[in-house]
Formats: sequence, structure tokens, C-alpha cells
Amino acid sequence: MKKLGKIIVAFISILLCLFYLFPFYIVIVNAFKNRKELYEDMLALPQTFTPEYFLKAFQTIMMPLLQVMGWVKDVTNIPMVNSLGGLIYMNVGFGASMAVFLYHGFIKTIPVSLEEAATIDGCNKFSVFWRIVFPILKPTTVTVMILDVIWIWNDYLLPLLILSKKELRTIPLSTSSFFGQFTNEWNLAMAGLLLTIVPVIIFYLAAQKYIVKGVAAGAVKM
Repeated sequence: MKKLGKIIVAFISILLCLFYLFPFYIVIVNAFKNRKELYEDMLALPQTFTPEYFLKAFQTIMMPLLQVMGWVKDVTNIPMVNSLGGLIYMNVGFGASMAVFLYHGFIKTIPVSLEEAATIDGCNKFSVFWRIVFPILKPTTVTVMILDVIWIWNDYLLPLLILSKKELRTIPLSTSSFFGQFTNEWNLAMAGLLLTIVPVIIFYLAAQKYIVKGVAAGAVKM
């Protein structure tokens, strides 16, 4: 009887899980369908899997960002579009969420008693953070640096939308210019790709020991 009860509970649990995951299935399968397939049968699998609709939806997302940046220029008279400063500002905004997530998790593992002891010894709040807390955050700091450097260095879409002047192009943008409509300059493209890859590899190898440690430390006690 006990075994039968467990089977019934397991069966009901599976049904509840399927019921919970059903909306995710609808979203995933229909994200790959064209309009005709979508209207014919919402539950059927798509005939072909293509990232075309994801790319279109992502451009759509970036346009409001450019509008906001244009509004910032109108209000503050600080150029945000076609400006390296504007590109840096946007990258900081995009990367802040991951940094906050990692730092928040890791800081919660630092004992409060450590800060209290430093305060008793005469440290103010700034000294407690700079001399006690921040050095302990080294693995997380290096992890954030690695993740951001790899992402920003290889980013193509955001610089493409923001920078139109030739002298402001990043390496990925400059490399793409070697592939034209009528000819491809493979020698220049290979040199550009090498310039893109080598600095990131060197930086990664120099700091890789902190990646797993930093991510694991930042993920605890969330």
C-alpha cells in the first residue's frame, strides 16, 4: 500500500511539473516558427529551427536604448551616440548586474565580527572596506574583470549601433570591414582576428585560477 501511495504521489508530481512547464514549451517552440506555422498549430514543433526571429527581436530591443541615449544628449548635451564615452557608459550599465550579483553573494560570507573588530581598533567605515573587506573580495573582483573583458572586447552589436565614425571602430568592427560585397581580404581579416583573440587569451590564462573560485564564492548564501 505504501508503494502504491508513492507511485501515485510521483505521478501527480510529474503531472504538476508538466502543467507548470507547459507555458515554457509554448514559448520555446513558437519562438522558432513563422507566422503561418504559429497560426496553424501552436503546439506543433517548428518545421525548421532558425535564430532569425531572435535576431530581429534583439535589434528591436536595442532601438529604445539608442533613443534613451539620444534623450540623454538632448538633456545634458553629453554625446552618447558615436562616442567612446557613451559606449563605455552603456557597457558599465550592462555589466553592473552580474557584478552586483557576484559581489553581493560573496560579501555575505564575510563575518560581521571581522568588521566589528576593525572598528574597535579604530577603523572608520571607509578603512574597514578598503583595508579589510576589499582585499578579501579579490577573487570576485578578478572574476568580474575577466567576464567583462572577454565580453566587451569581443562585443560586436553594441559598437555597431553606437559607433559610425571609422576612427572610433573597435577591433571586431574593423575586422568585419575586411569582408566586402565583391572581395574578402582574408590576410587582413586573419591578422585582425589574431589581434582580437591573443590579448583575451593572455589575460584569461593570467587570471583563470580566480574564475571558478570567484564565481563559486559569489554564488553562496544567495
